[in-house]
Amino acid sequence: MKELYEQFKNVLIKHPHYEGVVCGYNEEHFLLAVETGSCDFFYLIPSDTFVSPEYTHNKYRYVYEDESEILKQTGTISKSLKINCNG
Repeated sequence: MKELYEQFKNVLIKHPHYEGVVCGYNEEHFLLAVETGSCDFFYLIPSDTFVSPEYTHNKYRYVYEDESEILKQTGTISKSLKINCNG
């Protein structure tokens, strides 16, 4: 997961109601730092999660993100998939 994090750190991921920057990870998910005061996101960093020091400021809230969404938004999936329709 660390190698993938190094590839995607600081990438902006956009969703309809929020956007965040890839700032960390744990064994299962990436972590996005979201600049908001909303209670819809958590502000305490779980002990099993690595967070880049520049995103530990209290202005950030956090949300977990799936690898598939990051790959989709960065275009990595479409570049890595090659479909051969001719067999």
